[in-house]
Amino acid sequence: MTLTHSPVLFQDGIRKKKSTESDRKLLFISSDIKSSFFDAEGLAPDTIMRLIGIYKDYGVDFKKDIVPKGKLEVLFEKSLGNQKAEEKILYTSLTTSNKAISLYYYESQNSKEEYFNKEGVSLKSSEIFVSPLNGDFRISSNFGNRKHPIHGKIAFHKGVDYAAKLGTPIHATAEGVIEYIGKNGGYGNYIKIKHNNKYSTCYAHISKFSSDVKLGSKVKQGQIIAYVGSTGVATGPHLHYEVIYNGKHIDPLTIAHGNEIKLPDCELREFKLFVSKVDEIISREGASEKAI
Repeated sequence: MTLTHSPVLFQDGIRKKKSTESDRKLLFISSDIKSSFFDAEGLAPDTIMRLIGIYKDYGVDFKKDIVPKGKLEVLFEKSLGNQKAEEKILYTSLTTSNKAISLYYYESQNSKEEYFNKEGVSLKSSEIFVSPLNGDFRISSNFGNRKHPIHGKIAFHKGVDYAAKLGTPIHATAEGVIEYIGKNGGYGNYIKIKHNNKYSTCYAHISKFSSDVKLGSKVKQGQIIAYVGSTGVATGPHLHYEVIYNGKHIDPLTIAHGNEIKLPDCELREFKLFVSKVDEIISREGASEKAI
């Protein structure tokens, strides 16, 4: 069930909203998960994909943890005047097979947007790498020695292969700058992203590049940079993905999720005020649903 509310959550002068009440509304959705995360009713596909990115930072395995009888709750802000505007997720709660996670949106004083638990703690950090693919894929070849599928020789595989449908979107796994884009021998169409002084990531066998990605472009974590293909030396459509740390290739599947980040005391009061107002809305709408 979808319910509308007044969008003003801050009313004590701590933070003024740029939007007016007439051009935005709040929507609360509570949905049972029948068999897939995409079963959640009332959410746009783009919003679901952003939710997937948020929960991956908290260790949710969408192939193992999402089971029937799971539950998803989302409180989001929607523009009434611009139907193409991105829905802002203010709160989300996910119940899976082995955990329950509730997260609250917060924009810090330096305009950085993050999601925190009720205590103002986030696992999000600049060194968290999200999955390069979302949706339907499988790991077809792991990092390390293997028998090459084409020439049959034993060789060290410097990355991980994600088998997926031709044209599946490829996402930048962390914020960075495009260091190389173009053809690269057996890798076919290829992108290399420099993330900081330590990390780089590489994406190979691409079918086509995103039109807004060029050499030197800055990319955001989760941004679509290309699409799965089978260019170069490949037996079928897949993404070959590499992670380089201090000049050495490392197993992409072993990258840690980073350390906890806590809001400073000067921002924690405002955040907790926001949490209390969100909880009030969620509690009210939960009671409304039970009464229906």
